[in-house]
Amino acid sequence: MSIFIKKLNEIDEKKWENLLLTSNYCSFYHTLFWAEVWEKSFSFCQAIFFILEDNNGNYKAGLPLIQFKKRGFFSYFSMPYGTYGGLMGNVSEEEKLNFIKKVVEVCNQSKWLKLQMVDFFEQDKELEKLNFKKFQTFTQLIKLDNSNSEIGFKKRGYEQSLKRELKIREICSLEEVKICYQLYLKTTEKHQLKKIKNPKEFYDNLFLIGKNSNWLKWWVVVKENQIKQL
Repeated sequence: MSIFIKKLNEIDEKKWENLLLTSNYCSFYHTLFWAEVWEKSFSFCQAIFFILEDNNGNYKAGLPLIQFKKRGFFSYFSMPYGTYGGLMGNVSEEEKLNFIKKVVEVCNQSKWLKLQMVDFFEQDKELEKLNFKKFQTFTQLIKLDNSNSEIGFKKRGYEQSLKRELKIREICSLEEVKICYQLYLKTTEKHQLKKIKNPKEFYDNLFLIGKNSNWLKWWVVVKENQIKQL
């Protein structure tokens, strides 16, 4: 078995999708869709994939990274904006350790500042053996196949929104993306945030790349045909 480094346009989509479907801890943030959003939205970002292939060329393990280049230095994240990411694939501890060592070795070949990998459910304890520093983060999940998940929709706020004749639907055009972005700018101004986190192109690409997929659901709150929240 061999480890390869590939760019986004070099990935075999079917093999990557199969790896997603057969890995225990894969997520939306591992998809090619999410990597493409970053490449198209930020000129200083590039998606890089470390792939472990078996003797038949199938993807046995993979690590997607977004490379940030600023002022001549590189930082690597798997994956940005997500408490999910990191290495996926069903491999032994020894294979996993060798895989991560290869990633660190490649990063060491450039002027780099940071390598950040999400260790979902602490499945990659090998990171500590390689002197990675541990920072704890949290995320919340709703199991949609669980009948109890409907409890959240019966709370007072939701009932009040129905009385106020608010409607919830999926976003459907770039013009609506523009309206949502204006709401975002107003929110940053309201909270006196000095720096706008994302350009409008980021949201445009989220919509354009994700509109025909099952990975992204973008909902808006509408009253009298006007978008009020997203």
